[in-house]
This record gives sequence, structure tokens and C-alpha cells, in this order.
Amino acid sequence: MKLDYYTKKLTTESFLKLLLYAQLEEVESLHTLSDCLFDNQLQKGIDLDSISIFQLSRRLNGLNLDIFQSLFHDLVAQIQAKTHHKTHVMPLKIIDQAPCHLI
Repeated sequence: MKLDYYTKKLTTESFLKLLLYAQLEEVESLHTLSDCLFDNQLQKGIDLDSISIFQLSRRLNGLNLDIFQSLFHDLVAQIQAKTHHKTHVMPLKIIDQAPCHLI
């Protein structure tokens, strides 16, 4: 998808890992997320030692949302491949809908 064409520091991979961390740890703001990078283990996990809230905000606003759909479909395919021949696992079925618009 060429998401890192002009990126020097905050790569898409690092940013997605950081977003995943924020979701799992229920981080409430970009300020808090930026402060979380004082943790050495997190720094190593996402290959980033610090980031400003302004960089996080710009990256979040400029992120191509198609990457989330692509990741989701890839994960579904991996789950289906691993559970396809197991009889005790209910098959995973995905209903893909067009986005709904709120009035």
C-alpha cells in the first residue's frame, strides 16, 4: 500500500502496534499514549523510543483506513486456515457490510 513512502520515524508497523497497545491497555488519549513510551519494553516492542502527540495526531489523521480492512481479512483467512479441518470448532463466517451512515 506504500504507507511509509515519506515516513522517517513512525512507520505504519510501529504505529499499528502502538494503536493495538493503546486499545488493549485502554489508553485514553494521545498524551497518555505518548507518555507510555517511557516504558523500555514497549519501546523495544514497537521499535520506537519516543513520539510527540503532534506526530501521533498527524499519523492518525493521515492513516489510510483500508489497512484495517486488509488486516482484518488477513486475520480471518489465517483463522479459517487453522480451524478448517477441526470438527469441534464452529466455522467463522464474516458478514461484510457497507458502512452505515448515521443521520
